[in-house]
Amino acid sequence: MVTGESDTESGPVDVLRYETDDAPVYRAAPAGEGEAIVAAHERERRKRRVGRLLAAGLVALGIAAYGVLSDSLALAAAGVALVAVAFAVGGDDAEEAVPELVERNQFRRDAERAYDLEE
Repeated sequence: MVTGESDTESGPVDVLRYETDDAPVYRAAPAGEGEAIVAAHERERRKRRVGRLLAAGLVALGIAAYGVLSDSLALAAAGVALVAVAFAVGGDDAEEAVPELVERNQFRRDAERAYDLEE
């Protein structure tokens, strides 16, 4: 471009909505990249979830092994139950929210009129 503006500043964009505690936040991405951004967020969320599950499983296994080796099956059962409850209550973090692609290939000026875009 002759004016020095990037494609996101003047050309077509994809509009992504991120849910926050206060209100949804809308952001623009270069046209055609919205789906890739959403997919990347989903992959990252899956990785974190698998990591948490693996960590919880290892902790539960360690507690169960300690309980068996110390001849305290009640301690092992209580420890495994505590880890399971902590994992279930922990749930997903707000920072793991995956954006939603709300508009594809829309001119930036139209997107700015329709949504309160954040930079």
